[in-house]
Amino acid sequence: MLIRADATRDIGTGHVMRCLALACSWKKQGGEIAWVTHCDTKKILERIKQNSSKVYELSRYSSSEETIDIIGEESPDCIVLDGYQFDTEYQKGISECGIKLLVIDDYAHLDKYYADIILNQNFGADRFKYNALPQTKFLLGTDYAMLRSEFFNYRGYKKEIKNKAENILVTMGGADAENHTSKMLDALNLVDVSLCIKVPIGANNPHLNSVKAIADKSKHNIEIIYDSQDMPAFMQWADVAISAGGTTTWELLFMGVPSVLCITTDNQEDIVNSLNRKGMVLSLGWIMQNNYLDIVSILQKLIANKSLREELNNRCQTIVDGMGTERVIEALWQ
Repeated sequence: MLIRADATRDIGTGHVMRCLALACSWKKQGGEIAWVTHCDTKKILERIKQNSSKVYELSRYSSSEETIDIIGEESPDCIVLDGYQFDTEYQKGISECGIKLLVIDDYAHLDKYYADIILNQNFGADRFKYNALPQTKFLLGTDYAMLRSEFFNYRGYKKEIKNKAENILVTMGGADAENHTSKMLDALNLVDVSLCIKVPIGANNPHLNSVKAIADKSKHNIEIIYDSQDMPAFMQWADVAISAGGTTTWELLFMGVPSVLCITTDNQEDIVNSLNRKGMVLSLGWIMQNNYLDIVSILQKLIANKSLREELNNRCQTIVDGMGTERVIEALWQ
């Protein structure tokens, strides 16, 4: 498998993280991985290298021709593209190599798709209309949500909903370029009950020092964790999670964590709104449109209401079973 996905402070780490999940399952079944990437963070690049036989590092402005040359050198069985920068012309050029092409997409934003398989792992993905090739196969919905290998041991896990919610997980994405984490911590400082808060900070996050400064001044017990690879343990610990509506969403649903999601980018809007309408999460909407009192109000509602947390838990844990990567690989082999 040849994977083409990038991770930068601008685009975040979600594309790489879900491809790492796919890569781990591919390797587990005896396959090899070649990775083509522009990655501006050493820690993320190290993780890619740990899960790949070969890694080709590209500049930010690399062309499809560079990837096509690598495809000629590697002769892979299949190619994976994950990133909004891989437009119609880029896909067309890759598809003309004559190798099975999987395109991972989130919101059908292109006029035309050139792929053998289109994967959209998001809730409600079957509502999108893709203009694709006649032979294109579609893998749509949370049956195909690709969870990292750290979560495999939690298949069948059932979360206990405690009477008192005091453990809060704050996870605003691997990069969080706009420093939404700090806004959430400031808001939590207005909550009138004592809380224990864990804040995983990704390797691509440039705001570590400012987040630590806010944590040090908080009335709550706040632990900052840098570049951890044990998110399942944090989700098992948490009574409530506050998260951006990115790839972490599916991990939270899988673990049954009652969650408050916010929208930080356009591609998250449909996901968060759909899950909120179905009563699987609570939504803060667009984070930049919320003031601290809005955030505190919805958090205190969830913290104080065990029945609501039970309802969210019961609903959300029904739609992600942790078998998504295996289903995607099975489709690639067909």
